[in-house]
Amino acid sequence: MLLIGGLLIYLALVKDFEPALLMPMGFGAILVNLPFSGAIDQQNEVLGSVPGIIDWLFKVGIHASEAMPLLLFIGIGAMIDFGP
Repeated sequence: MLLIGGLLIYLALVKDFEPALLMPMGFGAILVNLPFSGAIDQQNEVLGSVPGIIDWLFKVGIHASEAMPLLLFIGIGAMIDFGP
């Protein structure tokens, strides 16, 4: 998955294929798959397992209100519709 993230960043920067979409996707793919990054959960000696940012975004943005997919589709639709 790290190689796929690197490939997406390469396509965005060097080949200029949809850099507004491929750059964040590649960067996110690399960050989430780094070993021991703490993006999903973190181990604390006192508290035990503490949820990370990805878990928090899922609970707040998708599981609780389903707002993230709507914002994503609105943003992509606006980028496609209002192009030069």
